[in-house]
Amino acid sequence: DYDKALTYYYKSLDILEKNEDSLGIARRYNNIGIIFYNLSDFNKAHDYYKKSINIFESMGNLQEKCNPMISLGDLFERVEKYDSSLIMFNEVLEISNNFVDKNLKANILSRLGDIFYIKGDYTKALSNYLQSYDLKLIIKDYDGLVSSQINLAKIYAQTDNFTKAQFHLKKAQEFESNVN
Repeated sequence: DYDKALTYYYKSLDILEKNEDSLGIARRYNNIGIIFYNLSDFNKAHDYYKKSINIFESMGNLQEKCNPMISLGDLFERVEKYDSSLIMFNEVLEISNNFVDKNLKANILSRLGDIFYIKGDYTKALSNYLQSYDLKLIIKDYDGLVSSQINLAKIYAQTDNFTKAQFHLKKAQEFESNVN
């Protein structure tokens, strides 16, 4: 119920603003942006993501800033502004190098791979997917490893290397057994 969620988010935002809680306000702006994204109101979603990013930036909170940046990158992908999406995801990737959060880095590399795949740059897509896979293997993210194997299979199928595509689909099945 997005309308009800927005009502409560706005009420919460009023309280946060009265208390001058910048962290809470920035988080709430991102949440409101997500609601508008889900409602396909991309202009409002964009505005709220940018507000959130700006507050986190002014606070110097780079790690939290990644969340609305990822949301904005997703929005750009959804509206087929792939170059803008690449810019946003690359900025998050650069920020992620400051932290030991391998999960964040793995997910961003996968998203970059997705954009390159959409753009038909299979070499860059493959490179990003492989880097993401390596990180997911290190952190034992079996659910992520399933997705990585499927992404690799897509690339190899797209480039007519069906033997490797089948290999990665079988690996996906093996990792799937570790998820449950």
